[in-house]
Amino acid sequence: MMAQIGIVIALMAQTYVFDSFLYNNYIHWLFHDVHEKLAVQLIAEYDIADDDILEISYTAPFVSIEIAKRSDARFWVLAPDSVSRWFSSKRVDGMGMGTRFTFATGTPRSLPFPDASFDLIIARDALRFWHDDPYAFAELNRVLKSEGTAVLGAGLGNASADSLSPAKWRMKENWWLKHDKDVWISTLPYPERIEAALTAAGVGNYRLWDEEGNSNRTWVQWHGTETPVQTVLDIDSVLAARDTEYVGQKASDFTLTGPSRDTVTLSELMGEVVVLAFWKTQFQDWTYLTHDLKPLYDSLKADGLHILTINVDEDSSLVGFYYMDFPIPYPVLYDGAGVAHQYGVQGTPQFVFVDQQGLIHTRILGGSEDVLEKVSRTIRTLVRKCQEKKKE
Repeated sequence: MMAQIGIVIALMAQTYVFDSFLYNNYIHWLFHDVHEKLAVQLIAEYDIADDDILEISYTAPFVSIEIAKRSDARFWVLAPDSVSRWFSSKRVDGMGMGTRFTFATGTPRSLPFPDASFDLIIARDALRFWHDDPYAFAELNRVLKSEGTAVLGAGLGNASADSLSPAKWRMKENWWLKHDKDVWISTLPYPERIEAALTAAGVGNYRLWDEEGNSNRTWVQWHGTETPVQTVLDIDSVLAARDTEYVGQKASDFTLTGPSRDTVTLSELMGEVVVLAFWKTQFQDWTYLTHDLKPLYDSLKADGLHILTINVDEDSSLVGFYYMDFPIPYPVLYDGAGVAHQYGVQGTPQFVFVDQQGLIHTRILGGSEDVLEKVSRTIRTLVRKCQEKKKE
């Protein structure tokens, strides 16, 4: 029996290694031009010569390899596990660059490097695994030299590295914040959470924007500081502090229509509980609306619960597809009147809760593991209070 178990484990390990091999080669084939263009741009932008560079990679360090072909820089690679580390080292050795690369295994939360070690930190697709973890940002800031730069990517976008030029990105995209230092963040699935994580980690002076034509690509960039933050704040407390501008205020009235052509006016629903669910035509947003919220709505709609889903896409052509193929029992509306801006919405999905008095009670941003628990708890609390008020 033990021998059979050993055989199964060995086969599973071989399958994992083989899958990793195929995946690494597939990524290399698919994004080779992007890696090459990104390397060329980074060398030109930051005058890379004999710099110390850290790449955080869940595949082989493709960007570092392209930089190594064109500079005398030294490289460190952080891999998530021993298999990724082994493949990374084999690819580098196969190109005759083994003496210029040092490999380590770990996570961005606990980097095995001294303070102020690197001139440049890069990661083309790692950020999506810890996009709202302030401890990861704080650790990266710790090992970054004071004049160094971090360039971190997330998502599965296919835009070329040419689009990294700020001059080629439109300021009129979904959200834009600009500060003094050179920090780039594009196409954030949860921009407020990443912004809050950067703030909690003491990374300031940044700007954020949506990459043109690519809603699945995120980039973050900032320069190191002389004194990295010693105490990392809680991300939820940062978000809560930002909500004070809206919580307790009278909910702005609006009238919107959707693909059904029905018109909904917020003020006509006053006296009951209204949840404004702002969303984009992307799968994770729609999952919240169709799969996760529907059972709760069905159980509480008779008690005065209303959910209004408000699409904030500039191009709403896909809304009808979602609406027809994945129907939901509450209104789907187009935000043609700037309602998201009135309510301070920067990321989606975002939920704004309006109580029976017409006041904004809470704002909850998607992207955290406990978001559904928070949304459910808030809805039940507000509906209960609404029912108690009606009985008085």
